[in-house]
Amino acid sequence: MKNWAKDTGMLVAGAAVMLLGAADVAAQFYKDKTIQIAIPGGPRGSYGFHVQVLEKYLTRHMPGNPAVDPVYMPGAGGLKAANYLYNVAPKEGLFIGSLLKTITMNEAVKRPGVKYKSAKFGWIISTGPVDSVLAVWTAHSPAVTFEEMTKKEVILGSTGKGSVTFFEPTIMNDLLGTKFKIITGYNGLEGVHLAMERGEVHGRHASWESLKCCRRDWL
Repeated sequence: MKNWAKDTGMLVAGAAVMLLGAADVAAQFYKDKTIQIAIPGGPRGSYGFHVQVLEKYLTRHMPGNPAVDPVYMPGAGGLKAANYLYNVAPKEGLFIGSLLKTITMNEAVKRPGVKYKSAKFGWIISTGPVDSVLAVWTAHSPAVTFEEMTKKEVILGSTGKGSVTFFEPTIMNDLLGTKFKIITGYNGLEGVHLAMERGEVHGRHASWESLKCCRRDWL
């Protein structure tokens, strides 16, 4: 047992040296480099907000302290960013992405336009849950309670059919009997919010963070 413990200590020490060596190599690679992060929305959406919070920690804690450059890629309900990351982005460690939580659902339902395999993405970190809420503009909306929304048509804005802005209201229509009419094609959640203010749509189904961080005056 004593010999085994001695050998184990040597193995642990050897592993530590290897890890330190790997950290040195990584620091040399990332020094004075910039990591780009694909974001499937604009800077005022929840995913943009999460990356802005994460940015300073990545720079501080990654070996070599690389700079971080957000690349905003709204479009197709998150497919544009996911497809780009999977098929086009360089694979040398300088391009990562913060992808919509619906990318696996898009793949599962075989949505047209999906050109990636979720299982082949290398997952790195989660900044926390993205909680979705339904919000309506009370001055425009014909319904403001759940019961009313099962009786009256409420128009919601959406960035695309691959987005939570489309997926979850559609599920609510099918399972809960709501009468949401969903208008797609808005450029990012900020485009949906502007449409709400103009009265083009009555509301949106998206993250709570996007309201709390960027539309506090609404609340």
